[in-house]
Amino acid sequence: MSTSAFFDPELVSALQLAREAQQAVQAVLRDLAQRAAVSAAAGLAGAAATPTALPAPAAPAVHVPRKASYERTAVMNPGAVAEMVARARSAATAKTAEAATESAVRRAHRVLAGMWMAYQPVVSARAQTPVAYEALSRTVASGVGASFGAIQAVQDAGMLATFSRAVRTQVAAALATHDGVHTMFVNIEEADLDDAMLGSGSDPLTVHANRVVFDVSLSRFKSRVAGYRRRIERLQARGFRFALDDFGVATVGLQSLDELRPQFVKIGIHATENLDSDPRKQAVLATIVRACAGRGTTVIAKAIERKSEFNAAASLGVPWMSGWYCGRAEAAPA
Repeated sequence: MSTSAFFDPELVSALQLAREAQQAVQAVLRDLAQRAAVSAAAGLAGAAATPTALPAPAAPAVHVPRKASYERTAVMNPGAVAEMVARARSAATAKTAEAATESAVRRAHRVLAGMWMAYQPVVSARAQTPVAYEALSRTVASGVGASFGAIQAVQDAGMLATFSRAVRTQVAAALATHDGVHTMFVNIEEADLDDAMLGSGSDPLTVHANRVVFDVSLSRFKSRVAGYRRRIERLQARGFRFALDDFGVATVGLQSLDELRPQFVKIGIHATENLDSDPRKQAVLATIVRACAGRGTTVIAKAIERKSEFNAAASLGVPWMSGWYCGRAEAAPA
């Protein structure tokens, strides 16, 4: 075989081209590797010159009931812990207040839903028969107590006006069905005098004004009733009459009579209890009766529970009385 068969020009040319292609690929790969090495070296050098700051850790959440864990958290971030504790306390206080208000409102609604009126007779000392009645609010709501408990419950809920209007509505209904009742005492609170509806044409009691006596307890008015003199005078001009309750206590004296000119004054248990055996109380009551007689004001002795107390008050000139001895409160006027 001749050597020319092994040196075919076309075969040699093909082999040469393959070697050149391989060398070109290898050169490209070496260039890429060199570029990558240079870039990595530059990055490391920059990092060494300017260190990258690590992000600050977030303040840990305070949900730790145990003291040791809380102390560890506080040491880590005391400012954040103090702020979060203050927020937690504020939120707890707000929730407590909200719960208390909601509870008060629910209790007030129970008072209103179970409210009814009782009517206690006021009798003439001479005839010993009813000449008037006092309207007393009651409720069947449990855990509230007597009349003052109901008033406190609605006051706590900011619903006194609603309660007072409900009282006046029920009393008006009783007067409408008992024509023989000529005088009805109705207790009012200080805030009631600020209620524009009281004595207005939309108030159900206004049509019975000449039969209604608004009972003002000076002890609950904190002796500020004189500030309502003009309001009281406007109500009197519409036919309503007024009674001063708790008359004769230390903060209530003859000045109140001259300022307000009520048609009635009521002497409470502080002056009538054991009246038959207490000369000092007898002297005080006799003085009040004389002072009121000179002003055209009728005296009513309250809390008369025994015949001897009734007789003692009558002997001192007290014309009207009320209390268990005179008659218990009933669901309707007799």
